[in-house]
Amino acid sequence: MKIFGISCRPFFRKPTLHIIDGGDHAITMNSFASVILKDTGVKIKHYETELHPQYKGVKMLRGLKEKVDNLVDEAKRGDYAAIPASAPVFVTNLEEGIREFLGRLEFLSPENLASKRKVLLTLIEGLSANKEREYPHYIDLDRQGYEHLPDLIKSINKLVDKGVNVYIPAGHPSEHIIKHIFRQTSETPYLYRFIAKGQDPEGKVKAVLENIRKTKQQRINLLGLSKAHFVTIEGLDKKDYIYGAYNSLVTDRARGVHNFSPVRDKSGKLLGYSYHDTKTPEFPYEKYGGNEEVENIVKFTGLNIRDCLADSKAHQDFKKGKINPDKIYSMNEVLSQIEIKERKLDYLGDYISADKQLVFDTNSKGEVLFQKTNCEGSERPSVVSMWGSCFSTLNKIKEDIYKSLGYNNK
Repeated sequence: MKIFGISCRPFFRKPTLHIIDGGDHAITMNSFASVILKDTGVKIKHYETELHPQYKGVKMLRGLKEKVDNLVDEAKRGDYAAIPASAPVFVTNLEEGIREFLGRLEFLSPENLASKRKVLLTLIEGLSANKEREYPHYIDLDRQGYEHLPDLIKSINKLVDKGVNVYIPAGHPSEHIIKHIFRQTSETPYLYRFIAKGQDPEGKVKAVLENIRKTKQQRINLLGLSKAHFVTIEGLDKKDYIYGAYNSLVTDRARGVHNFSPVRDKSGKLLGYSYHDTKTPEFPYEKYGGNEEVENIVKFTGLNIRDCLADSKAHQDFKKGKINPDKIYSMNEVLSQIEIKERKLDYLGDYISADKQLVFDTNSKGEVLFQKTNCEGSERPSVVSMWGSCFSTLNKIKEDIYKSLGYNNK
């Protein structure tokens, strides 16, 4: 019996969460799962899977199938499984594949994908059945080994039929094309400002999204053809997110954006980072592998602007080439209006780093923000944008575990 899509039975034991992932992404996912499930007593088990030899973070389907097959034997009814992986393909390329290999015309759209499940499965089955023919590159975009895709989907379905609650991220169908368009027009700061502040004064984001919808420049995760929960991303307060998947294969939604806030002790020492507040070091400093990458951001972010802003003399010295790297500067005092406008620096704040590469802002409390990583669109300081439907997948699992255990969700 299923309630709210969750396999239910009287629990005499706590369920186990099985996570199939690999590399740095697996470290983040396991850290996040440990944080959000810390009060449940749920055991978390990680299964390292094969990664693409060329593309960072991309999973090979052969390895995924092997891990899912093992899980079919190991997992218990009522357990949970997260498979943060994707087998992406453009909607238009699927239409081409159906025409080329099945000899038929099909009009596909994000809205009708669920009703086209049978023909899509027929396509990938047919391509895999012909061992002499590789999947065309326009379908297997990253050469992940889509010949294993039909068997992987069948293995996922076996896991679901066993009574394991399986969750897969729906992915981000338009992320790359959105970023590409704004990068090509030198409007990337405009895009980041929209994400951080919700501002679209010239309607550029709206226009891009409408054009992508009309031209079907969207990718779908073919793992959504399985029986698993297919989870898309929500922003704060259950709002739609710019990079979300809104197609008919999606079964669930959950929050998938988290600012990564620095947490310091009373002396100012950096203890680590938090997904949820500015006081709890949910990801300890010594365990986070990206400290060097964010050191010039975390140096100021979350501190009071009074402690970071150079004084008037230092601003004058800046113009003479005497620059203090441990301070930030009011860009209107040290940069020309021409440079500010050309680089669109004022889109993301009023302050500039000593090397003129990082733009900072402040919130209503006077705390320094780095808006480029403010994926939440909140006033909470952030040094990394921790967003994605993989986070949504784990948050949805948390919601369903709380329901199954009779807890009040947090």
